[in-house]
Amino acid sequence: MKKSELTFGVLQLPIDLITIILAFSLAYFLRVKFEIPQSTIYAWPFYQYIKFIIVFLPFWIIIFGLEGLYNIRKPKQGLKEFSSIFLGVSAGIAVIFAWLFFSRFLFFSRLIILYAWVLAIIFVYLGRYFLKSLQKLLYRKGIGLHRVLVIGVSESAKKITNVIRTNPGYGFKLVKAINKDGVEKLMTIFNRNKFDEVILADPNLSERETGKILDFCEENKLYFKMMPNLFRAKSSNVEISSLSTYPLLEFKRTPLEGWGKVAKRVIDIIVSLIGLIICLPVFIVVSIITRIDSRGLIFYKQKRIGSGGKEFYLYKLRSMIEEADSYYHKFKKKNRLFRGKIKEDPRITKFGRFLRVSCIDELPQLYNVLKGEMSLVGPRPLTPDEFNRVSSYEKKYTYTSYIKPGMTGLWQVSGRMELSDLERLSLDIYYVESWSLLLDILIVLKTPVAVIKSRRNY
Repeated sequence: MKKSELTFGVLQLPIDLITIILAFSLAYFLRVKFEIPQSTIYAWPFYQYIKFIIVFLPFWIIIFGLEGLYNIRKPKQGLKEFSSIFLGVSAGIAVIFAWLFFSRFLFFSRLIILYAWVLAIIFVYLGRYFLKSLQKLLYRKGIGLHRVLVIGVSESAKKITNVIRTNPGYGFKLVKAINKDGVEKLMTIFNRNKFDEVILADPNLSERETGKILDFCEENKLYFKMMPNLFRAKSSNVEISSLSTYPLLEFKRTPLEGWGKVAKRVIDIIVSLIGLIICLPVFIVVSIITRIDSRGLIFYKQKRIGSGGKEFYLYKLRSMIEEADSYYHKFKKKNRLFRGKIKEDPRITKFGRFLRVSCIDELPQLYNVLKGEMSLVGPRPLTPDEFNRVSSYEKKYTYTSYIKPGMTGLWQVSGRMELSDLERLSLDIYYVESWSLLLDILIVLKTPVAVIKSRRNY
């Protein structure tokens, strides 16, 4: 997803809040200043009236969200959007009326709520229309456009290509149009003409050729859309969209986009910040015991691969002797390693073994989460060697690099070290394709149980 799309999607929320407040403010002045005499004892001061309205704003946002008005990946358009705004505003007004009725709160003019109802529908729609108009203006200036490669030479492909060329307001820029013979040269074309989206407009392309295109898009983190035919979807994460009057199937990489990404990051920041504060006394005690138990630094950092293949340093409490890294190659030849773990590792200190069994050594990773290098839940954080091995073993592993690695994940609660390489990889891919906040919560709740039940700690 383009940053501009995410930005405009997120801006819908504050714009909605502003337009709702403006609607109630204008309703106040229309009713109080022009219809009710200033001496009326039931007229509230404006600041008290606004405070009353602001209390209900969270309900409006929840209602709008349930109506699908904050779906960034597939925003509502036209009559569907207006219908949702009408229903959302009406439900918000109903909440206020219900509260006034059951609380028997002394409110100087219920007619003002009816004024606000009409004005809120108009203002919210206009606010969103302004955002869309601004986004289309940026598209016409070449800002935030999806660079598209169209595959196909059929009449439908030519029409879609023409729509993209003549209507930049749709948010697309045509990079190149190729026939099916170009499928074998996709990487060469990609290197010469960078694009971030592929539209397959040839419904007669074979499943094998279509599969190659889909694999290419997955490996290079590209969006893939196609004109519908009898092709059996390779991924269950499919969404129907359209370009002008032409239907398209979009193969989404992961549901962790738009508001899902925002919500996950907000939760990561809050939980990691609180966690670090709570763990501060633990770090102090562990530091003292570690110093007594063995010489060396308190914290240990190791290079790992993060989102997008970027390297970062993962932090842990040191659980090994100071010379552990220099001894690593001696054990590597004798053990089949995937995560660099060795059973009954003699490098681990006495106190370090306790840290590992209890997983206390992993608590400093909360700092990685706070920095945005990791998430609380996600795929396993791999070392560069592990990443290269898995990538060569299964190219699809790059599919899991769309999101940040996690302190815990399905790999943690489904067997930990007892799992084979392929099983761990399958779990990571499943997590990326099936992500939801509920899944994250379930994994977090299962993690302590998995740690306690684990019998093979390294």
